[in-house]
Amino acid sequence: RNLHAHIFMDFSDGSQFGPRGCNSVDMVHLDKTGYVYIPDDECLGYLYDFGDNWHFSIKVNEISRVEESSGKVVVLGGTGAHP
Repeated sequence: RNLHAHIFMDFSDGSQFGPRGCNSVDMVHLDKTGYVYIPDDECLGYLYDFGDNWHFSIKVNEISRVEESSGKVVVLGGTGAHP
């Protein structure tokens, strides 16, 4: 089985959010309700794959309004290994 579950964490208070009804199996899509809690220029944690435990720190540069967004996520840079 592929354990690709994931969660996001707000570093300011430790709160966590991710997909609703996650059963830890191939949950690779994000529940959009978390977006309203991420201010621009904030960093948040991302844990991907509960089996391998890939930990990331993500800086949010900007979140576009729904009416202006293409829905795409753009990675502007990074360091270190990746899954």
